[in-house]
Amino acid sequence: MFRQVEGKYEIECDGCGKVNYTGQRSFHQARNVSSVENWEHRQLRGTWINYCPNCVENERVVAVGETSDRNHQENGRHDPHPLGD
Repeated sequence: MFRQVEGKYEIECDGCGKVNYTGQRSFHQARNVSSVENWEHRQLRGTWINYCPNCVENERVVAVGETSDRNHQENGRHDPHPLGD
């Protein structure tokens, strides 16, 4: 889950609840920073699902019906984010 706290985005792992305090004010920057830190972001029916590196490594990631954020970028598709920049 992406959420803004005091104007800065943090991301909560949907697998274990770990929080990544990105320190970013932009949704896109927060997503990019966390991707560099090996977080995985997916969209499921318009809702962002996020997994920390530990959950990705331990295969806690649910794949059924999800679309990888990485696939959207590679295919040139832009999906709107739930929170404004």
